[in-house]
Amino acid sequence: MPVFCNAMAFIEVVCIHCRKPDDIVRNGKARSGLQRFLCRSCNKTFQLDYLYNANQPGIHERIVRLTHNGSGVRDIERYLNISRTTVIAHLKDYRRQQ
Repeated sequence: MPVFCNAMAFIEVVCIHCRKPDDIVRNGKARSGLQRFLCRSCNKTFQLDYLYNANQPGIHERIVRLTHNGSGVRDIERYLNISRTTVIAHLKDYRRQQ
């Protein structure tokens, strides 16, 4: 579904979960005021932009990868510009999944 910007440019929206460009509809706004989208194929919602870096897609994998490479919690905090408690929460969640 193309989305119109102020300059009348088209932005092709693709689902970040199933990668299908069709069946994407607008689904209100987040608390931050940014547009949310709903994929009717996988029935999941997502945003294109995030105000807080920890909410961006793929950040969990980056935290785990940096930890495996020997980076500490404070190093990851500075590098990714997210809270140290968020880094610890991601690592605890990763450990529970293992």
